[in-house]
Amino acid sequence: MKKDPYARRTHVTGFRLDKDVAAALREIKDREGIPISEQVRRALRAWIKFMTARSAAYSEKGLF
Repeated sequence: MKKDPYARRTHVTGFRLDKDVAAALREIKDREGIPISEQVRRALRAWIKFMTARSAAYSEKGLF
């Protein structure tokens, strides 16, 4: 059996979405063909990048 090259890089998780968010993600999936899981990964990476930059800026100003 061949090992999955992504097995160590991913973590399976579950969470609840508001109905309007789930509907919007499905609409994007239908229109653009981007799987919901990929949309969520992209959004989370953007959020992490934003929060990391914000934390760094606050640290430089001595706010944290």
